[in-house]
Amino acid sequence: MEPFEYAIPPGSLVLVTGANGYIASHIVNELLELGFKVRGTVREEKPWLDRFFEEKYGKGRFESIVVRAMEDDKAFALAAAGASGVIHVASDGSFANEPDRVIPTVKNGTIHALQAASQSSVKRFVLTSSSVAAIIPETNKKGITIDESKY
Repeated sequence: MEPFEYAIPPGSLVLVTGANGYIASHIVNELLELGFKVRGTVREEKPWLDRFFEEKYGKGRFESIVVRAMEDDKAFALAAAGASGVIHVASDGSFANEPDRVIPTVKNGTIHALQAASQSSVKRFVLTSSSVAAIIPETNKKGITIDESKY
């Protein structure tokens, strides 16, 4: 059986946005375990995150970079520099019931991540989402049905 061949070879740099979030931190961990280098975006410095991955995988494998506002048009330009891949996980985590604020922020963040990728050495781009994009779960309520009539 031949070894699996990745579209981006291990050792390459992958940018993961929102690296301190639940899903993104697991993605970072998997990438590091597979031998990739990872640059993760965070909204503010998270020394514990850098320390955690350095202790687990060694120095120089993970670095974080602060991107305070993903809706800024140059938000991801520096972060994507030199990356071979981008996994865009960052989103508005406020759970605010303000679609006129939340949707443009998330949409523009995605567009800016794509623009940064297109202007650098990125060969692959992955966009993730969440069930929260469709509905905000309600505590202790079972059997929630999602359909177009509610939204």
